[in-house]
Amino acid sequence: MKKPSIPTNERERLRALLEYEVLDTACESTYDDVVKLASMICGTPMALISLVDQDRQWFKAHLGLDATETPREISFCGHAIHGEGVFEISDAQNDSRFFDNPLVTGETQVRFYAGAPLITPEGHAIGTLCVIDHAPRQLTDEVKEALTSLSKLVVRQLETDKKLRTKRETFDQLKALTKKVAEQEIQLNQAEKLRSLGEMAGGIAHEINSPLSVIQSSAAAVIRRLRERQDPRDSEIESKLHKIMETVTRISEITRGMLLYSRDGRVDDLETCSVTEVMDMAMGLIKGQMSSRGIQYDLIVDSDVDVICSKQKVVQIMTNLLQNSRDAIEGLSEKWIVVKVKPNAARGQVEVCVEDSGNGIPFEIREKMSRPFFTTKPAGRGTGLGLNICRNLAKAQGGSLFLDETAVHTTFVLSLPAAKAA
Repeated sequence: MKKPSIPTNERERLRALLEYEVLDTACESTYDDVVKLASMICGTPMALISLVDQDRQWFKAHLGLDATETPREISFCGHAIHGEGVFEISDAQNDSRFFDNPLVTGETQVRFYAGAPLITPEGHAIGTLCVIDHAPRQLTDEVKEALTSLSKLVVRQLETDKKLRTKRETFDQLKALTKKVAEQEIQLNQAEKLRSLGEMAGGIAHEINSPLSVIQSSAAAVIRRLRERQDPRDSEIESKLHKIMETVTRISEITRGMLLYSRDGRVDDLETCSVTEVMDMAMGLIKGQMSSRGIQYDLIVDSDVDVICSKQKVVQIMTNLLQNSRDAIEGLSEKWIVVKVKPNAARGQVEVCVEDSGNGIPFEIREKMSRPFFTTKPAGRGTGLGLNICRNLAKAQGGSLFLDETAVHTTFVLSLPAAKAA
């Protein structure tokens, strides 16, 4: 048996074959129809679209043969790819190159073979459209021409598939790029809104804070005088004055929140510090409120690692998260908050998970959480800016703050950059 020789342009030929991304793909009716037509035209029981890979010939379509591939070293197609015309073996048993070939002596019983090479536009023969018979025979010139035409049709279909795949990939890339541009546009719009909000908040703070201070101090002075008089009839007036002071405080909180939200997010006091130390500081500020409300709280640290952060800003974030959890579970029979600290080596971050006994946040609320001034708290409690401010502060420190939507209980995750080991 004579093994097929390797073409001189084998590397380029294989590269051309791989570019079609057709090897080991599923059957397709377009190619199946071609082998049926080839079988009918040539009058043979078997027809194949054979692609000659490095060590095998793989059949994109096959009729009359159950196998999907055979070794290249025994293939007839490995010989056929060396020429431009139809490679024909009238009787393999009487051909010195094939008489002892396993495809001739084995179950396949190949006696007749004719293969038209599949030649790419660049001139690389990547396989054949071939027909096979169990009896000796010979094709007429007209039939050979028809087989060649069908082989060209196969190549054109491969080219079409490749172009469609390229267009789909380009479309997917364009779609992803469009999405990215849209996201950047949203970010730019948000930045513009923040800039405008900053200018407005600055003006509000300047114009409103002074009158608010006067109103608050005046109300406090009147309350003192009323108490000095000790007249029971003044209790209603004192109550209304307290409401005025509460309203003034509320307006001051909104103004301060707008100023914080509109800042450019720069954090200048980054330092390397123990994550446990920072968590203890935050928990210490709110533990009295937890105990008085019957809330069980705990801090779990896998390992005390250092993070790069602003202590003050992280304490501010944690205080906000803990207060949100405190308010959210206030009416529950089971009230607990657990803060878990765990390193995420893969991301080079340390994750602080604030989990409470709540059953998660409904989807419709999750969608609105990123909107400024949105709050689920009753009127007069919360500005709806706290979570947005915390997100901006986390981002400014090289971290992130997000809701873990996979958790059973309500869980927010603060991620901070881990300090590199010395």
